[in-house]
Amino acid sequence: MKTLKLLSFMTMIIEVHWSFISAIVNANICSESLSFHSGRVKFIDFLRTFRLRTCTLSEELFGFLDVEKNGSITFKQFLYGSAHVMKRPLFQQSCELAFAQCDTRGHNQISEQELGDTIRHAIPDFDEDEIHELFSIFDMDGDGSVSKDNFLCCLRRNPLLISLFKPCLVHKDSSQVGQGILEEIV
Repeated sequence: MKTLKLLSFMTMIIEVHWSFISAIVNANICSESLSFHSGRVKFIDFLRTFRLRTCTLSEELFGFLDVEKNGSITFKQFLYGSAHVMKRPLFQQSCELAFAQCDTRGHNQISEQELGDTIRHAIPDFDEDEIHELFSIFDMDGDGSVSKDNFLCCLRRNPLLISLFKPCLVHKDSSQVGQGILEEIV
């Protein structure tokens, strides 16, 4: 019995350690495009990296990371914020639900138009050029469409982007379960 408990405890420690390492690797991939040369990234650089514009959603997202509320974030804040979002219990389920909401044709591929239509629920005045820039983050192989694997991989690398899909995760006719998913992730 003690051996079983010890083995279970060791397995849990390994899983937590591996999850943290995975979060660091994924955040490092994204942070390569964020310039932390001065030790801090300002809001405008954050927007440029994630191909977003100034809007309520991007301000809230940056505010989530900017715990000191001084208009800039450190790599550590970025890393902790990204890891926090990615390690939420329902993160993976929310990513899959977001893909399903985008894939309106049911072809297991998302077109630029489908992604744009979905993103405009969160940022209504996103123009075609901005949609194209954001689409390029998700279209990891450059083939002009986003597979489910590419979509999920992109959100694992950039977990903060799940917030773009917040409006599509809850609909007026959604169940209590859908609302619970949203509250758990966001």
